[in-house]
Amino acid sequence: VLHGADSDVLWLQRDFGLYLVNLFDTGQAARVLELPRFGLAWLLEHFCDVTANKKFQLADWRIRPLPAEMLKYAREDTHYLLYIYDRLRNELLGRGNSTGNLVLAVFERSRLLALRVYGKEAFVPTASSLDALCQKSGRRLNATQLRVLRALFLWRDVTARIEDESPRYVLPNHMLLQLAEALPVENERVLSCCNPVPPLVRVNVHVIARLVQGAVAVGPETAAAAGGGG
Repeated sequence: VLHGADSDVLWLQRDFGLYLVNLFDTGQAARVLELPRFGLAWLLEHFCDVTANKKFQLADWRIRPLPAEMLKYAREDTHYLLYIYDRLRNELLGRGNSTGNLVLAVFERSRLLALRVYGKEAFVPTASSLDALCQKSGRRLNATQLRVLRALFLWRDVTARIEDESPRYVLPNHMLLQLAEALPVENERVLSCCNPVPPLVRVNVHVIARLVQGAVAVGPETAAAAGGGG
């Protein structure tokens, strides 16, 4: 039993080689029942009279030892889940027909979630992958901005490997695109594009500023010559 397992399915595959079967996703159950809210916080309050403190949802869970309040949050996030599952299943059975159609619908939705397969991102960003990244965010970048985007993408990947961190911890996609769009060549402007500023961006702010400056300085003629040589 998981809640909102969309990302968990992929992370369990990536980090532990685990593949889920017989999954029941309480978020999918909330959708099938057409409840007012689908989030776990609402389910906790509705079924358990517990108000979840979500301030740790985006906290850095790699720190050791975990503070007591973070341990409490983690326990509460799962402690009530089986009870919520029982309540949701009973509602699904009560509202459904004699064949248990609503319960089966939730299991089918959960099965499709569990079939998702993790795919490792390519190291070298291709033109199509950069275009897809821009389209997903609704941004349209010119040639100079795309050069900056590619340079920052490569820096992020190398830094993530050196520091043994995830690329999105180093620099989230939305900040990556913000930097490429703004073209900041001073340290202060780099930092102003990132809120909150990721730790590795703050440490390497001068490197990022120089990368942007170098990519901007490469004119269209230079870029064309570099790409068409040989």
